[in-house]
Amino acid sequence: YTVSDSPAETIVDLAATPPEQLSGGEMQRVALAAAAAPRPRIYLFDEPASYLDPTARTSLLAWTRARCQGEGAAVLWSECEAEECGFADRVVRLGPAPAMADSAPAWAPGPGVHGTPLWRGRGLSLARRRPGRCGPERVLWGSLDLEIHAGERVALVGANGSGKTALLETLAGWLEPSAGELARPPREHVAYLLQFPEYQLFAPTALDDVRFGIERRGGAKRASAELDALARAAISRVGLDPDRHGGVSPEALSLGERRRLALAGVLVTKPLALLLDEPTAGLDATGATDLLSALGEAAERGAAIVVATHDPRVAVRLGARAVDLGVVVNRP
Repeated sequence: YTVSDSPAETIVDLAATPPEQLSGGEMQRVALAAAAAPRPRIYLFDEPASYLDPTARTSLLAWTRARCQGEGAAVLWSECEAEECGFADRVVRLGPAPAMADSAPAWAPGPGVHGTPLWRGRGLSLARRRPGRCGPERVLWGSLDLEIHAGERVALVGANGSGKTALLETLAGWLEPSAGELARPPREHVAYLLQFPEYQLFAPTALDDVRFGIERRGGAKRASAELDALARAAISRVGLDPDRHGGVSPEALSLGERRRLALAGVLVTKPLALLLDEPTAGLDATGATDLLSALGEAAERGAAIVVATHDPRVAVRLGARAVDLGVVVNRP
């Protein structure tokens, strides 16, 4: 399975890389390759391009058309964004027609940033080393200078594998840069929304999950009714219905609903800074607008918002300053 016209960008190039060193988009490409390897006659794809950059997505669409036209394969592809369905021979719409995304920002850009610097990085790079081998497998960012202030909205953009997630983990204090200097805010003031939200949802119900964040940040002494009211308001703010979703298990929610629930759980703590990895993946147009609007409001309250995304529309709609991480260098 080739995800690009360039041989250097096939998953063969990733064959010796440990899975934990792959980006979300690269893992998705590998999973697609595994499904396609037996060359089945029927493909069932559930949001197969949700973490792919535009180049990889275009290649996947071309590959899918080739399987249908050249081999007579059938492809059933689920997609949450209606405008992305133009490639299909037939569209089956489930539920009411979704709102089409427009080009207007979900949150208008504010005035120039004058908040306190939270992150100051100079000459940052990160070497990914392959176990049992000498020398770096690849070096990310290439001597990056980065400064992020309170109240600022920043979008980390770049192709799959360019190190967006790795940079978020470095900003969060989970990783140390291989080169350069980085000053960070205290960890307890930073919230992180993971690329795969199911990893951070654990409570029996959605309401309990959001309540946990309040209790952990000093709200345990509050009355139970007050905690429930705060959690319900947070759930509602991200576009979920607290009556419908609050009492169900997070495992029963869709990917997009889980992502919004995870955001509610971190926003309710009012962090000084919020790091988000592909926050709009799996969201329809309405869900993306709700999420980006909630982030814009958090920025207006003074929180720094740092979003990693392969979708350039996210930076525009959030009114964010884009930091392009470019391409991975020093690949073997």
